[in-house]
Amino acid sequence: MLRHPFSIVTAVAPLFAVALALGGCAVEPETTADADESAEDDLTAASNTGFFQVTRRDARRCAAPGCGGYFVARVNAAKTRCADGTYAAECYVSALDFNTSGLSGSAQNEATDFLANGDGIVKGAFKALAAPNAGIASFSVKEVWKGATGATPVGSFYRLADSGIRCVTTPCPTLKASKLNSAKVYDATGYVLDKTTPKASTAAIAEATTAAATANGFLIATKTAVPNNNALVASEFYTRFAPTTLGRTCGTRGGTLCSSDEFCSYSQAAACGTFDAGGSCTKKPQACTALYQPVCGCDGRTYGNACSAANQGISVKSTGACP
Repeated sequence: MLRHPFSIVTAVAPLFAVALALGGCAVEPETTADADESAEDDLTAASNTGFFQVTRRDARRCAAPGCGGYFVARVNAAKTRCADGTYAAECYVSALDFNTSGLSGSAQNEATDFLANGDGIVKGAFKALAAPNAGIASFSVKEVWKGATGATPVGSFYRLADSGIRCVTTPCPTLKASKLNSAKVYDATGYVLDKTTPKASTAAIAEATTAAATANGFLIATKTAVPNNNALVASEFYTRFAPTTLGRTCGTRGGTLCSSDEFCSYSQAAACGTFDAGGSCTKKPQACTALYQPVCGCDGRTYGNACSAANQGISVKSTGACP
């Protein structure tokens, strides 16, 4: 049985070891959502609201956008508040809009395929269409999470992430289990990912284990009762779908849409993409020196140095301050 590894810290010095979360019997947990659906979901990366499943494609035959889209349902909820204000087991949306997801065109196509097969979870919100299509909405996708096995999820959905707690004994709540679309957060001692049907691959388990050590963690569907001292046994689990676009051509016809932590960097010879000159997807630097070597950005603003411009996702038009 695979269980979550964690670090042990003593008062004298940090010691790193592997400890095992205690296993236990699975118990059916609560399944009702307690989020206020009348309020707008917080879609920031750290929030646990705005999570939906794409339940199926719309096979009806009629004129778009009234038909031909998808049906979505809020996770951990018996009914979903649709764009027209009514509540239903699932809500119709005319399309999945990935404009705010940071995914490239090819990644959007891949995500659409596995989401339509029920193999993922999306974070986003309904986006009402303009007249004459009042009452119809698309679904604006902010994040995509891909299922590890394609198994049908059973139980409640949680985000499992590092709690920052370290112990010298077990069980130890090294994880926090945040119930999706809820304000409820519980201590968790571990997880079991190798009991899904079909069985998760070693690579998928390793990816989730790596994610569990971060603030964003991974998503898990489980029947294990929360809270308790038992490891959460996954019926399915999900990691963030964010294929890298690093180094790909962007900013030109047919070019890639760079990931959210990247920007389209143009060489000065490309003149900020003038005449359809392409750039390259480049990581935004997280920190820059205070060295003052002014540059003029493609947005017409002066930056302290090229790194500071890149940090804001801006390419350099020319060296020196803007005129």
